[in-house]
Amino acid sequence: MNYHVTVIDDREEVLESVSAADEKIHCAFGKALDDRAVQKESYFIIATYQHRYDGEVLKRIYHSDWQPAYIGVVSSRKRKACFSKRSESPFPMRILIFRIFRWALISEGRRRMRSPFPLLPKCRLSNTIKSQNIYGEPVLNIITGKINSGKTAYMRSLYEKSPYGDGVLSVKHYNAESFCGYDLHHLKSGKEMAFIRLIEKLPAGWDSCAGMEKFSFSGQGLQFAERIFRSINEGPVYIDEIGPLEIIKKKGFYPILQELLKSKKNIYLTVREEMINNFISAFSIREQITVTTIQ
Repeated sequence: MNYHVTVIDDREEVLESVSAADEKIHCAFGKALDDRAVQKESYFIIATYQHRYDGEVLKRIYHSDWQPAYIGVVSSRKRKACFSKRSESPFPMRILIFRIFRWALISEGRRRMRSPFPLLPKCRLSNTIKSQNIYGEPVLNIITGKINSGKTAYMRSLYEKSPYGDGVLSVKHYNAESFCGYDLHHLKSGKEMAFIRLIEKLPAGWDSCAGMEKFSFSGQGLQFAERIFRSINEGPVYIDEIGPLEIIKKKGFYPILQELLKSKKNIYLTVREEMINNFISAFSIREQITVTTIQ
């Protein structure tokens, strides 16, 4: 895969047993890479031999300016639970992807460890990071990217690959080729309902329940979505999208998403890239989350 692999450990005998690394660094975990320039969008895999060292390394990466493309913690299920308990406070940016794998050493004569990130053919990993939840625990799955990056299309593809779950997509609405706003598209039935319109292009009889910048939101459209979300008993819930109305004004999908988060259902939702930190703060996210970035 043409990666430059650097292995860091505070035990010389462990470093000596590793033959496949491009570079080996013998030092304390907390001081690793202090005197080195780290390339942006690097991939970090943490697999130390003590919980506290995992935490030290994680904090070291978070407080750096390295801008990693991926952070993974190799862990047993027991270690993951213990590590999460020992964390004194959640990280401000809780986009930390915990992976559960059997322990394996990357060295000659030992079985190869499964990749901590899936291999994506015809796609650079730094462009799209996919993650999975091996044991089926409730997970909040965020699909992010810039405006018009393909978040909605990606969410539709996820739904089409699975026979379970339901939700709504936000699809652009045009009138005589002129953009007017967004409709809600029910994934299971294909039914659509007007939801967002430009204030300057509101149709007659529009029942506005909220406004944000240049847009007005329909109360009927919101009720349409809420009925769908509450009817989902099996499979993931798909919500496209959570934006400034929910994050800043705590309106729109804000109440129903709070309800869904408490239900511990598996949720997929779209959030613009620049709003992820604000989203995490607004909803006080403490759960394990996964993030897929579309570019």
